[in-house]
Amino acid sequence: MAVVLVLMLVSFWVLGFTKETLSVQREMGHELARKRAYQAALAGLEYGLFLLESQKSEQFNGAHSFPEAQFRYQVRNEEGKWDLNSLVDGDGKLDQDHAQAVTRFMKLVGLEKSAPKWIDRLADWIDRDSSPRPLGKETYSTYECRNVGFESFAECSLVLDRDQGVAKRLRKGCTIFSSGKINLNVAPPEVLASLSEGMTEFLVREIIKSRKRKRFVSVKELKNVQGMTDKIYRDIEDLLITDGVTYSIWVEGQSQDVKQKVGAVVKKEAQGLTLIWFQRELKDEHFLAWN
Repeated sequence: MAVVLVLMLVSFWVLGFTKETLSVQREMGHELARKRAYQAALAGLEYGLFLLESQKSEQFNGAHSFPEAQFRYQVRNEEGKWDLNSLVDGDGKLDQDHAQAVTRFMKLVGLEKSAPKWIDRLADWIDRDSSPRPLGKETYSTYECRNVGFESFAECSLVLDRDQGVAKRLRKGCTIFSSGKINLNVAPPEVLASLSEGMTEFLVREIIKSRKRKRFVSVKELKNVQGMTDKIYRDIEDLLITDGVTYSIWVEGQSQDVKQKVGAVVKKEAQGLTLIWFQRELKDEHFLAWN
């Protein structure tokens, strides 16, 4: 009987030890996968930077696989989008023309009812006073509005109530890293349509068809696009550029079922690339670039 009890105790001890060992092994395996996924994401970022330096293309994406990991990447010219920091002018006042353009864009992406609220909240974050606008806010939980320009997408997420649906719609045509003007050669249809009340679907399609045949070298070339009128051209010419130097690079690395995400924004100038912003281990609510 004593022998049986001893054997039972040994069996329970071995079983417990085995379960604990398996648990440790799983944790170690997950940590190894996390590290591999992060290294893959960094490799993807390096690859994106290399492509940006060596190619003339303004927007591209792709994926690569390794024996133990993989990554997918996306590079975008940020100056094909409306700059949210330009909602407020140099005097700290709301730039009405820019606000109207962003409002038109919001309506085009399904945010018509909430557009006034988001404009007021975004402007409150970056204006120079501490007085909330009619639909705005100056405080978010424990965070006070900084009353300076947005420095990260995480700040935008906070102002947008961390609503990923709203944020993803805005990211289609809004940024916080640009010159404030729209790159005619990469702007998505919704941004082109929001340039002016006079922009029609036909005109937007013709602009896209024209740049596919040959990229615009000068804004004046818009005059040759079918459907363009003198009035529309006068309304939009000062809003446009035909090139851009600010790019975002978004990478997702994966090993097994573990994913790690990184993002960066750089300026591409004659002397090379300059890093403006970098974030590792991005949360889904901040990782809004895929479109």
